[in-house]
Amino acid sequence: MKAIRLHVEGDWVDRNELDAVCETCERAQQTDVLTYTKKYNLVNQRIKECGMLPANLKQLYSSWDGLSMNNPYHMPLFVVAKDIADFNRLVAAYGERGRTCQHVKDNGNGTFTVTVRHCNECYMNHEQGNGHGGCWDMKPADSAEHVMAVIALAH
Repeated sequence: MKAIRLHVEGDWVDRNELDAVCETCERAQQTDVLTYTKKYNLVNQRIKECGMLPANLKQLYSSWDGLSMNNPYHMPLFVVAKDIADFNRLVAAYGERGRTCQHVKDNGNGTFTVTVRHCNECYMNHEQGNGHGGCWDMKPADSAEHVMAVIALAH
């Protein structure tokens, strides 16, 4: 298996699950795993105690612009814009460190879902190395000024 997209409409259950996925990624380095989280402190604690996550675990910190987030390890972000003006502002702010995602569904209850079939399309671009791999191309940065982000506009 080349790629797995975890937590389509969820998040890490607990530290045991995160540890198990990290161990699996270390054993199966040929498989990329993509997941989003709002449990920043859970991931931060794991990194503090065990070091950075395996390179094939593509962990993005999911956020709405303005949501308070502790990101001391400069993990890549997935930011959902509230409207087109906010989207354009975020794209400008992130510049070359930003990618855009047009595949976010507004669930109408204050939550959003990335439509999974599009994750596969981005993964194929990631495999081709053409710079259009979206979330699959994200990685931790060396400083806060260099944090990468995928910016999405829900529709």
